[in-house]
Amino acid sequence: MTSCGLSRIFLPSRLSDNRFLMEGDPDYGKRLLLLPERERKALLYGDWNIFEGQYFSEFDISRHVVLPYEIPSHWRRYRTIDYGLDRLACLWIAVSPEGRAVVYRELCASDLPISIAAGEILKRSPKSEEIYATLAPPDLWSRGQESGKSKATLFSDYGVVFTKTSNDRECGWLAIKELLCGECDGIPQLTVFSSCTELIKCLPALTRDKIRPTDCSTEPHEITHAPDALRGFAIFYSRPRVTGEKRSARWSADMWEDYLSADGRGKKYLIQKYGEPN
Repeated sequence: MTSCGLSRIFLPSRLSDNRFLMEGDPDYGKRLLLLPERERKALLYGDWNIFEGQYFSEFDISRHVVLPYEIPSHWRRYRTIDYGLDRLACLWIAVSPEGRAVVYRELCASDLPISIAAGEILKRSPKSEEIYATLAPPDLWSRGQESGKSKATLFSDYGVVFTKTSNDRECGWLAIKELLCGECDGIPQLTVFSSCTELIKCLPALTRDKIRPTDCSTEPHEITHAPDALRGFAIFYSRPRVTGEKRSARWSADMWEDYLSADGRGKKYLIQKYGEPN
């Protein structure tokens, strides 16, 4: 807000919007394509949401953020959390039979004891939504010295049962990058509802760790919770479900339901992921 009461706004502009520049210098766009990614995205596509050391430069609000829509009932739904008394981050994610994932709801709040946190998660999970798994990092299974119970057990006592995911940070961040870069029918493999404002704000704000550049910095700590929750989902979803060269795991009822409701492309994707139906 300026001293005269006016607000400043940023009006994004692409090179293609500047007809006079293109006419005066037809090769200008070709030269921009040769620039490093950061400068190229800013000058060619009008994307200034990038900075030196940014970890997820792949995240593009114009591509990865979508308006909320009604999610088909047969899509598989997950919850994934990062929990500490300082901050709870819980994301709801739906996955289409073709493998597209969309973050469609978030809960981010501070100073919530487990009883309240579990209640808030359940309150935001309609009974009409069947949650396939609620993912949580391994540290929640460590037993507390006072109660002798782990946080995972306490959450279970209050109605939220967890499935353990990996806490491999670098593999998890890489899994997010793969989802951001991947596409299904021209649509990014990972999108986020515009209503999930904390994840949209925090994910592109993460920076590379100065000692281990393949990892994200843990500072400022307050922006790490929602991305950590997403990381837990990404590594769980992307890891191989069956080891060995030949996949022979028997299909579950949920797999069959997804297969029968999918179109031709979706059936092909499921066979690639789980092996032939059996």
